[in-house]
Amino acid sequence: DEKQARVLLDPDALEMPPMRGVLHAAGVITGGMLADLTRDALEADLRPKVAGSVTLHRLYPPGSVDFFVLFSAVAAQLGLTGQGAYATANAFLDALAEHRRADGCPGARSLAWPAWRETGLAATAGGLESEFEAVGVRDVTERQAMAAWRHARGCAPAHVVVLPVDRSRPPARPLPLLERLFAQAPPREAADGPAARFLDPSRPGGVCEEEVLAEVARIVAAELGLASAAVDRSRPLAEVGMESIMALAVRRRLEQAFALALPATLLWNHPTVRALGARMVAELAPAAVESAQDEPSRPSPRAAPSVESEAMSTDLGFDALLDELEADTTAGTASRTSADVTEGRG
Repeated sequence: DEKQARVLLDPDALEMPPMRGVLHAAGVITGGMLADLTRDALEADLRPKVAGSVTLHRLYPPGSVDFFVLFSAVAAQLGLTGQGAYATANAFLDALAEHRRADGCPGARSLAWPAWRETGLAATAGGLESEFEAVGVRDVTERQAMAAWRHARGCAPAHVVVLPVDRSRPPARPLPLLERLFAQAPPREAADGPAARFLDPSRPGGVCEEEVLAEVARIVAAELGLASAAVDRSRPLAEVGMESIMALAVRRRLEQAFALALPATLLWNHPTVRALGARMVAELAPAAVESAQDEPSRPSPRAAPSVESEAMSTDLGFDALLDELEADTTAGTASRTSADVTEGRG
């Protein structure tokens, strides 16, 4: 209720300073197949996320707070059995974050979470654990969630999906959305492998930088559905439609093209084609040295180029919130461990 919320959140009544940020984490999961879905069950799933977030959106319009963070869920991306209403509610949060961002609120962000281990809605909603396992998605601990949240602050998109996949075995119900994420990263190959065409001992550093950059541009363009020439190599990829799932697919294709094992955060820390190309050159430089080790003379490998992350500016108030939540998480973990030992469970 907007009127009631305005009264309850009035800074003067609370004897607190003005609100600096909003974190919406409310939610309900009723579950059920579409044929059995009642109006009451649908409203129960939609009300906390849809009505609740709209109320906060009206109370704190863009420009009135430093950040506006919405806790969404990967149900909107994965299509879990019996979670149609819940997925719809979370998709609304994702759209609201995009709307606020477009309306001039840079601190608006929707975080789509998997299950949080031993806490949150997934811990109390029966059957969700097996649903996540069937599609090959793991849960996250509280500490992993805090780390992912902090890392997401450097991502340009208003909607960020936290999606840890379990590659230890094929999923029982593979989803087309995730199929490329389950391909194991290829091991680093010898100098005569696929990456050999990018190595040239006669070049400074032993790597054909122009060819590397062209291949990176080709891979990125293919994922975006564009011609290579249409991709601005210095423009952040998020600005031309690169989403989280697409970024992971690009990383896999880069691994295959250059025979490298690359970090999951690759496109977050190297958000342009030019930055990605520089990272590939730096990764290939050791292989270039190896391929030229029998040459009588060769140029010394050039130092890896410094690539700075094009992250969003840091807001001290938001970081302070994360620090406090992280401290609470650590304290809670320590308390549970102490209780387990005291009661003979440790």
